[in-house]
Amino acid sequence: MIKNSLTILTTFKNDWDDLKKTIISIKSQSFTNWNHIIIDASTTIGQDNSFFEEYKKDKRVNWILKKNMSQYEAYNLAISYVNYGFFQILNSGTTYYNDEL
Repeated sequence: MIKNSLTILTTFKNDWDDLKKTIISIKSQSFTNWNHIIIDASTTIGQDNSFFEEYKKDKRVNWILKKNMSQYEAYNLAISYVNYGFFQILNSGTTYYNDEL
């Protein structure tokens, strides 16, 4: 187990603006020992595709595309990718307070 690590689990389906808010919130934290698993059940492409493509390049991000999956199925899948430490479910559109992670 990696000391003081956190895996953040997020699922979403076509709510790109809300997902962007969540990602900005995570990236703005001073705590950086996190992993972010995103289960993408979307049927459309992101409106600000360059923002999401850049985020996918972060080594801490695991973006998994699973079209037409329910939210509960998506969270079960995301949990199966957690390898260490703690995990937290952060729904798309939910944000952290500054430096509260």
